[in-house]
Amino acid sequence: MLFDKIYDLLELEEKEIYIERTKKPYINSKELQEEIGSLIEKVKTIDTKGLPRSLFIEGPTGNGKTEIVKNIAIELGCKFHSLEIQKVPIESVIGFPYLSGKEGDSDRKTLLTSPTNLPPSDSQDVWVLFLDEFNKADTEEQASFMNLILNGEIGGSSFYDEKISKSIKYKLPARTVVIGAGNPREQKNVSSLNSVNDRDIATDERWHRRVYYKYDAESWLENFAAKEFKFEEEILPLRIIPIIIQYIYQQYIENGPEYPFLIPKKNSDNSEEAGSTFSPRAWTLASDAILEDAYLHFKNIGLNNISFQEWFYKPETQIKFLQRNVFEFGFLGNEIIDSIIANYIAFLNSMIPVEDLLYYPENYKEKLQKTSNNRGSVVSLLKSILHFILKVEDEVILQDYPSSIAKIIGMLNCSQEDLSMFVFDMYKNLHKQNISYIHTRLVALNQVYRKVSGLILNVNSGDLDSALEVMRGKKNWR
Repeated sequence: MLFDKIYDLLELEEKEIYIERTKKPYINSKELQEEIGSLIEKVKTIDTKGLPRSLFIEGPTGNGKTEIVKNIAIELGCKFHSLEIQKVPIESVIGFPYLSGKEGDSDRKTLLTSPTNLPPSDSQDVWVLFLDEFNKADTEEQASFMNLILNGEIGGSSFYDEKISKSIKYKLPARTVVIGAGNPREQKNVSSLNSVNDRDIATDERWHRRVYYKYDAESWLENFAAKEFKFEEEILPLRIIPIIIQYIYQQYIENGPEYPFLIPKKNSDNSEEAGSTFSPRAWTLASDAILEDAYLHFKNIGLNNISFQEWFYKPETQIKFLQRNVFEFGFLGNEIIDSIIANYIAFLNSMIPVEDLLYYPENYKEKLQKTSNNRGSVVSLLKSILHFILKVEDEVILQDYPSSIAKIIGMLNCSQEDLSMFVFDMYKNLHKQNISYIHTRLVALNQVYRKVSGLILNVNSGDLDSALEVMRGKKNWR
């Protein structure tokens, strides 16, 4: 009977069904924003009968969980309310006890006041209630929030309503998303442990959705570091200073998306001791310190014929103030800074004007061959070529570009891994007709490109991680 019903509901057609690869168990910052936005859209659009929708985000320290939740809530027009339950008296959340009625009454009851640290129940706004550092609270405190997460209620009877002769519990506003965040107990490349508590099973299963938000350099660079930044009276084009961005990018290209945030930040010269790593928060704090130090100096010397941005973005200025802030980088900060400077100088020396390169690649043969020793510079150059093509593809004929790109790939002695990233970027950004034209020509002109593209185009074009692992010889395509 049941299967007959299901069968009747299906419309059977002779067609192939294309199924995209299932999402990974972890997400990057863009995917996290989409996940939060989806929950907010649900409570805005669907009558959830006053029941909240919830999400728990677990991930290493300093990767921007709080900032992402706050920014997306404000961007989507929600009221944002943050609460660290281990830092407030639990009574202020579940309600302080009091006796009803008057002294001497025989039917007095012990009730609870309305919570003082939660949004007003009668609010018509959409709320994002953010329970930060959730697993730093002890098990009893976490358990107090079980019903709040599941059905929006908390505590016992909060007050006695004389009109209906009934004790009323506190309830969240009708349109609320509850988001919790916490850290794992252990993290890579850190000797100490996070001071967190285990989550009670009954509490844990009440979260509708749970995700793991890991360190991801590519996502962080694109969605945070490279965003515009209002600083004093100027709008800077980058949130993080260029010399740090380039270093993080280089480390990401060479060692993978987590590595730039796993570099140990040591407290002493003991090689075994690393109290923390260069998390996204640590890099941001260091960038801010350098920027602020430079700004104070700029104001003091009174340069009126140049903007702060023009002055500060000069390589020698960034290097000077990077060195002055060595203590931002831990006990062995001088070694980190020397590495950042060396990387930046190598990058600057490898820079080539892209338009000239595409028209006259032979003129840059020697420089391209030197660049081939630096993976970050190779990938940066390939990305710059695509960025240039993307800007002009509607204005010029792309007829000459494939042959130039094929020559550049050969002179760079591109690895399969670097080329795989180029192919993915091309398919993600260029118009279809231009992709087809460039791809067809490159297949005919360059043997390495032909081999790489043949492997990649047989799989989901969004799965860069798998492609890179294949290029490294760690796995085979399914």
